Amino acid sequence: MTALFTEGGHGLLSLFYMLRAMGMTVLAGVFLYTLLDSRLNKHRTQLIMAAWIAAVIIVNFLLAALLGGKLYMRLTPLLLNLPVFVLFGWLSRHRDGRMLFTLMTLMVESALVMLAGMLCALPFCGNPGVDLLGRCAAAGLLIALNLRLRRLYLDMQEALCRGWFLFSIVPLAYYASLYVYAMQVSPGERTGNLVDILVTSAMVIAAYMVILFFFQDTRRNAQIERERQLLQTQVSALRRQQDMVARSEEKIRLYRHDMRFTLHTLTAMLERGNTAGALEYLGKSNAKLDDTTLNHYCKSPVLDALLAYYEELARDRDIQVQIRMTLGPELPVDETELSTVFANALENAIHACEKLPEGTPRRIEVTAVSAPNFCVEIANTCDGKAAFDDEGFPITHEPGHGIGTRSIAAFFSKHKVVYQYHVTEDNMFRLRFLINRSHSQDETHVSKPLS
Repeated sequence: MTALFTEGGHGLLSLFYMLRAMGMTVLAGVFLYTLLDSRLNKHRTQLIMAAWIAAVIIVNFLLAALLGGKLYMRLTPLLLNLPVFVLFGWLSRHRDGRMLFTLMTLMVESALVMLAGMLCALPFCGNPGVDLLGRCAAAGLLIALNLRLRRLYLDMQEALCRGWFLFSIVPLAYYASLYVYAMQVSPGERTGNLVDILVTSAMVIAAYMVILFFFQDTRRNAQIERERQLLQTQVSALRRQQDMVARSEEKIRLYRHDMRFTLHTLTAMLERGNTAGALEYLGKSNAKLDDTTLNHYCKSPVLDALLAYYEELARDRDIQVQIRMTLGPELPVDETELSTVFANALENAIHACEKLPEGTPRRIEVTAVSAPNFCVEIANTCDGKAAFDDEGFPITHEPGHGIGTRSIAAFFSKHKVVYQYHVTEDNMFRLRFLINRSHSQDETHVSKPLS
C-alpha cells in the first residue's frame, strides 16, 4: 500500500522515502482508529494501537539497517502494512464482511493520500517536499471526513449484517487496478497511466458516495420506522387511558346506582347496634370506590398516558415500577417530544431488565420535578456493565437497538439539555437530564454528574 508510488533513491533520499513510508503507517493507524468499531474500550484501544505502531516502526528501523535501503523498500508493504492489518483484525468487533470492507477502505484512503502527493509533486518534477505537503493535505481532509461520518458508519455496521462483501468489491477492484497501473510498469512510465488512475479514482469516489447515500437512506428509514412505532405507542396509550376512564366512569355510575341500597343497609345495621358489621360493610364499599380511581402522574395527557402504558407493560413482565412525578401544569418543551424521550428511555429500561437472569431483581424508577428546573431521572436494574461513547451515550451492539438512544441524543442537542448516563454501585443504570427553562445557550453536551 505505501509502496504504490515509491521512487528509488540512495542516501538521504532513501532515508526520506523510508521515513515517509513509516509516516504512512502512522496515518494508516489513524485511519484505522477513525473507522474501527473496537471490542475494547476507548482508552485501551488507543494505548494498544499506539504501542503496536511504535513497536512496528522501531522494528522496521532495525530491519532497514540490517537489510539495506533498497531491499527494505521492496519489502515495505509486508513489513509495515501487514502488522497494521493484524492489529485491525484483533481489535475489530466484527470478523466478517464488515471487517473486510473497513480494511479495504483503509487501503483505498491510504492510496488516495499517496496519489494526492504524486499529483501535487508532478508539476515540480516529483519534488519530495511538495509530495509530502500534498499527502498531508489529503490526509487531513480524509481524517476530518472520517470523523464526521464515523457515527453513521458505526450505526450501519450494527444495522446491516449482510451485504458487506458486496460493498467490498468496490475498494478491492480499485486497489487491484492501482496495482496493475502502478506496480506492473517501471517508475519512469507511471505518469503514462495517470489518466487511467485518475478516472479509476473518480469512479471509486463516486461509488463510495453511492454507498454513503445508501447508508444515510437506511438510517433515515430506520428513524422514520421508529417514529412510526412511537406514534402507534402514543395512540395505543391514549386509547388505553380512554378505555380506563370509560370503565371507571361505568363503575362510578353503578356505584352511585347502588349507593341508596348501601345507605339503607348501613342504617339498618346501625339501628340494630351491629357497629362492627356496619364498619366491615363500609370498608368493602370504600374498596369498591377505590377501584374507580385512576393513577395520574402529570397534567399532560400524552405523557400521562405513556407513563401508565409503560408501567403496565413493565408489570406484565414482572418488573417493579416506581413513578414519582411532581410536575407543574406547563412543560418546558413540546409534550410530544418529551413523551418520545420518556418512551425511548422506558423501552430501553424494560429491555435491559428483561435481559437480566431469572431471580435477579428487576426494577424501574422514574422521578421528575419541574421546579426550579425540569429534572428527570429514569433508572433500571442492570448487570453493572455499560459502555459509553465519547459524548457519554450508552453503546449497544445488538441488532435493531440504539435508534432510541440516538433519538434521545437529538432531543438533548436540540434543547441544550444537560444530561448524564452512568451506572451506580447498586447496579442501577441511570439517565438524568435537566432542561433549563431559560433555554441557556451553554454547552450542548455535558457528561458530568448533575448537582
